[in-house]
Amino acid sequence: MDPVDSARTLLAGVLGVASATISADATIDDVERWDSIAHLRVVLALEDKIGRQVTSEETMSLFSVRQIALLLTQSSQAGG
Repeated sequence: MDPVDSARTLLAGVLGVASATISADATIDDVERWDSIAHLRVVLALEDKIGRQVTSEETMSLFSVRQIALLLTQSSQAGG
């Protein structure tokens, strides 16, 4: 699966919405249910998916689908 599609699917699952409602260019400001509490749930879901803890710096940068996809790509390349 494409990393952007994986990011959309992960985000949709955490937020309880259809992935089709989340565009590849969506940010935290575009998705109504993506608030600060949901963001923590997104980070936890990412940690489960990549098999490691997300750093504080990464947590503060994960405010778009593309940034989540980038982390997924980097983690898969690193063997995570």
